[in-house]
Amino acid sequence: MIALAIRNPLIIATLAIAILASGYWAYQRLAVDAIPDLSDPQVVVTAQWPGRSPEDVYVQVTSRIASDLQGVAGARTVRGTTLPGAAFVQVLFSAGVGIADARAAIIERLSSLQGHLPKDVVARIAPDTTAMSQVFAFTVQGPRDIEARRRIIDQTIVPSLRSIPGVAEAAPVGGVVREYHVDVDPLRLEEQGLSMEMVAMALQRSGRDVGAMSVENAGLEAMVRGVGALRSVGDVESIIVRGERKSGAGLFLKDIATISVGGASRQGILSDEHGEQAGVIVSMRRGADPTSVIQLVRARLDELSSALARDELEVVPYYDRSLLIQETRATLHHTMMHELIVTILVVMAFLMHVRSCIAISITLPLGLFATFLAMHSCGIPANLMSLAGIAIAIGVMVDMGIVVAENIFQRLTALQQRLAEAGESMPGSPWDARIVETVRSGVSEVSPAIITASLTTIVGFVPIFALDGQAGRLFAPLAATKTLAIASAAIFGLFLVPMLCRLLLPPWQAPRWIRIAAAVIIGAIVVFCFANGFAVPMDHGRWRIEVSGWVAAPVMGMLSAWVVWTFGGERLRPASQAPVSHGIQVAYRWILTRILDHKRLFLGTCVLIAVAGFLAGSGYSRLSAPLRAVAGSCGVDLRTTGADRWLRAAFPGLGDGFLPPLDEGGLLFMPSILSQGGIGESLRIMQSQNRAIAAVPEVASLMGKLGRAESGLDPAPTGMVETVIQLKPYRDWPEVDVPTPGGTTERRPRTLTEVRAALAEATDIPGVAPSWLQPIEARVVMLADGIKSPVALQVAGDDRHDVQRFTEAVERILRLVPGAVDVSAQREDGKPYAEVRLDDQRLARYGLDREGAMMSVEAALGGMPVAATIEANQRYAVRLRYARERRDDPDELALTQVGLMVGGHGAITLSSLVKPPQIHLLTCDPALDPLDIRRGLTPEHARNLTIVAPGKVEMTVPAGESLPPAIALALASGRMRLDSIRPHPHALTWTIGPMSVRSENGKRVSHVFMNPAEGVAQEVVAESNRRIASAIRDGSLEQPANTTYRWVGRSENQARADRIMRVVIGASLCLMVILIYLGTRRWMTTAVIVCANLPVTVGGALLALWAWDVQLTIAVAVGFLALLGTMFNDGILIGIYLDQLFKDVPADVQAVRQRVIAGGLRRIRPALMTNVVAIAALAPVLWLDGRGSEIMTPMALPIIGGMCVNLVSVFTVPCVYAWYWERRVRRAQS
Repeated sequence: MIALAIRNPLIIATLAIAILASGYWAYQRLAVDAIPDLSDPQVVVTAQWPGRSPEDVYVQVTSRIASDLQGVAGARTVRGTTLPGAAFVQVLFSAGVGIADARAAIIERLSSLQGHLPKDVVARIAPDTTAMSQVFAFTVQGPRDIEARRRIIDQTIVPSLRSIPGVAEAAPVGGVVREYHVDVDPLRLEEQGLSMEMVAMALQRSGRDVGAMSVENAGLEAMVRGVGALRSVGDVESIIVRGERKSGAGLFLKDIATISVGGASRQGILSDEHGEQAGVIVSMRRGADPTSVIQLVRARLDELSSALARDELEVVPYYDRSLLIQETRATLHHTMMHELIVTILVVMAFLMHVRSCIAISITLPLGLFATFLAMHSCGIPANLMSLAGIAIAIGVMVDMGIVVAENIFQRLTALQQRLAEAGESMPGSPWDARIVETVRSGVSEVSPAIITASLTTIVGFVPIFALDGQAGRLFAPLAATKTLAIASAAIFGLFLVPMLCRLLLPPWQAPRWIRIAAAVIIGAIVVFCFANGFAVPMDHGRWRIEVSGWVAAPVMGMLSAWVVWTFGGERLRPASQAPVSHGIQVAYRWILTRILDHKRLFLGTCVLIAVAGFLAGSGYSRLSAPLRAVAGSCGVDLRTTGADRWLRAAFPGLGDGFLPPLDEGGLLFMPSILSQGGIGESLRIMQSQNRAIAAVPEVASLMGKLGRAESGLDPAPTGMVETVIQLKPYRDWPEVDVPTPGGTTERRPRTLTEVRAALAEATDIPGVAPSWLQPIEARVVMLADGIKSPVALQVAGDDRHDVQRFTEAVERILRLVPGAVDVSAQREDGKPYAEVRLDDQRLARYGLDREGAMMSVEAALGGMPVAATIEANQRYAVRLRYARERRDDPDELALTQVGLMVGGHGAITLSSLVKPPQIHLLTCDPALDPLDIRRGLTPEHARNLTIVAPGKVEMTVPAGESLPPAIALALASGRMRLDSIRPHPHALTWTIGPMSVRSENGKRVSHVFMNPAEGVAQEVVAESNRRIASAIRDGSLEQPANTTYRWVGRSENQARADRIMRVVIGASLCLMVILIYLGTRRWMTTAVIVCANLPVTVGGALLALWAWDVQLTIAVAVGFLALLGTMFNDGILIGIYLDQLFKDVPADVQAVRQRVIAGGLRRIRPALMTNVVAIAALAPVLWLDGRGSEIMTPMALPIIGGMCVNLVSVFTVPCVYAWYWERRVRRAQS
């Protein structure tokens, strides 16, 4: 195949051009995003039951849906969230389950489940989206009030956006939805002998539009239409409640009620630092291209701008992922461009041969576009990780071409030398048979090493595909693109580079006039391009290195002209005549000769580098654990020694973590507000914090959301706040006085960590627990793990009181754990409830039933949407209820009228139909402190205990319930005495219930949120587990029966990823050893290559991480895998050639050293070039400071550090080889 490619350059050139063109076409059509979709395959089911409490919705709706969906094939976790009047069930599937099949299975289950739900509840499947589907959000701002803005959003904007291809949902949020309020006066009802049910029936029969076919008049057909639907306040006021034919008059709704236009009950509010806003959150469909979707959304909004301008309104975005995508792509494109330039310059510096450099460099763009073509074919989008895989591979991609071109170059110079010795001239034609054969033999010599090195590089990334969860979804695109890039580079290196070497390397000469003309033209073009100079931005663009056009243009123009002139008439020169190559060979011979004279010193130095690296990376405590265990078994405690203390302090090891978070350019602030707070108080807190955030100078804009949007993908309770904070670009951050550890201040821009601390300080409010994440990061965590912090302890059980009590007790323990930050328990219990508990005896006395009484309560207090008005394309509810002054006063609630329906007249107050709570007056024993009794009660019971006098308490017991166990026990033991029992004057029973109910796999769950300090997440989790277990053992913490706890979030994902990585890295290393053996066919050579490279290279990588103070994350592990695939390449290249030199046993030690030096000299230039190119190609990543650098830098550091130390492999492999053969020769001689 290689010979065929060399002999048919036209076919290979045509294929290369086709790949280049199709790759460019594919690149233009790749889906583009910031990062891969990290969310689990999931389907969300929603159900609405307006007005019902969370407990009722959970028991009758959520638990039924969740239990039925647990049997769906492939379902891994079924998580439920229950809010007032709404149920959300999230089904997470195992990896590999097709989302279309999953949705079909759930739809089938829901159709059979519908009959088991309450009659007015319909379970619906949410749009096909993911946790990362929210790509765009905006508000509509202007002088109109928020009700008018929300009406325009509902009528005009949302319907238009939903028709855009790729948009799954356009969810309105904030503002006030129009609603018609019919506020009834119960006194007027009683005067007219009416009930709420009669008024509701009149509203329901208020009229509708009908069609009566058509009539023909004078040859024309006219449609007959009955117009009777409600369309205005006047139409509602004119509804006839009762008509009297005899008197010729009727009773209209306006005679007994006040009709007004108001706002519906709100589940979500949007507000910035100035006040309330109304907006829309746009979510794309699963698998859609976010860049295209955002462009289409912006185009549609531009089309609507003229219509909005008539109302003096404008669209103001507050979240736009395309900005993050553009910045991330720009960072990667600049990085890859810098890598390409640096790579070409390094190759040119080593070879000092323009034609060889061109033959090698052409493989880079071809390899890139071939990878883009493969990405398009495999459906891999262009994002930070997929493009990072290509960026990491650039330095390795050129290695294949370097090895092939360098060996062909040496073969051709050897041919030239032989012909010169024979008195013949070197053929200049690429079609000469001797040229073709020399090129073929040069490729054949190194092809086994190239194939082996390529396979080891590819196999090194195979473990990435074994990762699951978020780590697997994040790094699988990187592994795929790197594998594709290396494979394409190997193919081009074996088939394209030899063909280019055949055409370019022979010493043919172009006519002089052509060389001059080409040099002048190309030089002029380059001068024109660099006429304005260029600038290199530094430190996030705060300052730049500028090169003026007066310098850049002539330098680059002359350099380009020299390259073109040299290309047209370049001749072959032996490597010894090239300055760089000659210097390398002289230095290498000198160093290797002295290393062979001092093998033990050299190898000992390599061991010291490896030990220092492992000490810096793993830490002395971890490495010395076996030694301390042995010493402890002998009765010696090493930890008390000074040396042990010094080593532990000097080598603490690197911190660990799961994934380095992508800097999204913004933050998401999610404070926890107590569930007891009303929506008005929660709004006041959110707006107060918004004003404090806006005062921080690094903040560009913000928008806070209280509650949820009108979406099935936002199961947020009313008290949950999510404030999206957009930060200014780093270059615009002002300089401020920052305190230093020495007590002074320095004026500089703050870091992101310092800005977070400033924001946390500005928003600190007692009783409000903060949580700081980033928008994408938060949505992934919330939908994947059901939490709003990086790490959380999940408590699951059957009884909500046990779960809540255990959660709050654990919170107190975790607050004391070193490194645990922002610890807060999920307090969703404790919401005050006013319950109506009917007395069946009283109902029977008045001829009523429960349903009739409850309908009166629902209509009068909660309000019933009994009709709807039609305006434009919207329907607005008409809600029937009592006037506000009769709904907001607890005393008035007891006076709610329940119609008797006896002869059309009569009503009775609600207080006459309920079981009132019972007040127990209790006297305590002098030795019993009432406060001790209160501490032993649940929050629900403690709320009803009142200390009325010293030694006397009143316990209010809800109707139908008995005294709490703690008080019943005190009465039985004589420590308390019951004095009297009397009914409570209020008709309603006040108790405590949940604001929301969370469940998972059939169990109620609650969480203790935590944000561990950077780098110590696993240590914090381990210490927390130890303290919880210790508290349970000593009895200070009681774990209720059927209650379990486990850690979720990053700690769980990290532990799972660590387990998988340990196994697959070991398996990958074994497989690489086998591949090296198959390439060398000798176990001795394999052992030399592995042992001479692995320890010292890994040690160098750990030293680089220690120098940059980088945590050991999955990104670092990926960098080690990339290093693992390339660290053996130089050893393979030199080892295979040494095997060829040692096919026969040398005569003496001197012969051994001569062969070792000769083999090293033959391979030093390609080996050194591949190493230096790999290092230089990734070097731009180290000074990278754009968006995405925080993920790429940890991946590049192990490669750069390891490859820098791996340079010694050009000495270690010959050194160990010489040691082995010298011992063998000496043994044979003796």
